[in-house]
Amino acid sequence: MSILKNNNSNPQELTDIELCQRILDREQQLFEVILQRYERMIFGYCMKILNNNIQDCEDVVSETFFKIYKNIASYNPNHKFSSWAYRIAHNTAVNLIKKKSGLFFVDMSTFWDLAMPSKEESIFDIKDLERVLDKLKFEDKNILVLFYIQEKTLAEIADILNITSNTVAQKLSRSRKKAKRIITQLYDPKKY
Repeated sequence: MSILKNNNSNPQELTDIELCQRILDREQQLFEVILQRYERMIFGYCMKILNNNIQDCEDVVSETFFKIYKNIASYNPNHKFSSWAYRIAHNTAVNLIKKKSGLFFVDMSTFWDLAMPSKEESIFDIKDLERVLDKLKFEDKNILVLFYIQEKTLAEIADILNITSNTVAQKLSRSRKKAKRIITQLYDPKKY
C-alpha cells in the first residue's frame, strides 16, 4: 500500500529521491511532480543551447522526460536529481544537433560579464554579441549557458557533462578566453 495513501502527505513536499522510489513502487502518477519541478528549467536550458528553436526544444524536452521516466531505476541518489536530468537533456540535445549536422548560436544577451570597451571606444550591440556567440562551438556555448544562465556550480556541470570539476573549470576558462578574443576582434580587427 502507498505511503501517500496512508498519511495524506503532499507529494510536492517529497524529495526527488522519495519521488523516484515511490514511482518505482508503482505510483507512476507521481512522475507529474517531477515534471512540474523540472520542466521549466530543462526547457529554459534547451532554449538557450538550441538557439531558441521552440520545435527542437519541445522535442528534446519531451524525449528527455521520456528517458527520465524510462530510466528512473538507474538514477543514482548519491548525485543530485537535477544534474542527472540536465545530463539527459544535454545528451539528447547533442544527439539532435549531430543528427541535424548543424551548430546553433545561443542568445545570451541576458548575461555577459566580460570586460567590454567603454562606449567612447566603440559601440557594442546585440548583433555583435550574436556574432560572438555564433562563432563559438557548441561545447563553449553550452558550458557558458550552464554556468551563467542556468547558474549551475562547477560540480553540477561536472555531473551533467560527466567530467571532473577541474575539467569544467578549464573548459569554462577557455570558453571565456575564446569569447573575449572574438569580442576583441570585433572592436579592433587590425590586431588580428
